Amino acid sequence: MSRKSILPSTFWIWLTGSPYYYDSDNQIVSQINVLNKAYSSVGVNFVLKNITRTVKQAWFNLVGPGNPAQTDMKNALRQGGAADLNVYIVGFNSSQWDGLLGYASLPSSYTGNPTDDGVVILYKSLPGGTETNYNFGHVNMPFLPNVLHN
Repeated sequence: MSRKSILPSTFWIWLTGSPYYYDSDNQIVSQINVLNKAYSSVGVNFVLKNITRTVKQAWFNLVGPGNPAQTDMKNALRQGGAADLNVYIVGFNSSQWDGLLGYASLPSSYTGNPTDDGVVILYKSLPGGTETNYNFGHVNMPFLPNVLHN
């Protein structure tokens, strides 16, 4: 990349009820810092645009690649266009998604289904999270080349 790309990033965080899971703003800022360090050599800079916390237990627990919970969540919440990164932080608590750390849509699918665009990650994988060996913020990076399509 010869020019510097700035990706406004919105983090959607789902709360599940009692006891509340809660990622601190510091964890989100730390995630942005990890991403900026990793992508600085290719001229990409992530800028935190917004953090939104919503209580929606079904989305937190059931969201998975291409399923109805994901479609409902993204249809309701997706903001911006191709140059905006929407990051959805969920629990993957369904046995179907056990062990899933995250996933992303492909840039080639944006034109046909722009609402599906974004990255969905396990809340425990954020910097300081509780997913041992996967809580440094790096686990989310492999998904990002797929969303760099502005």
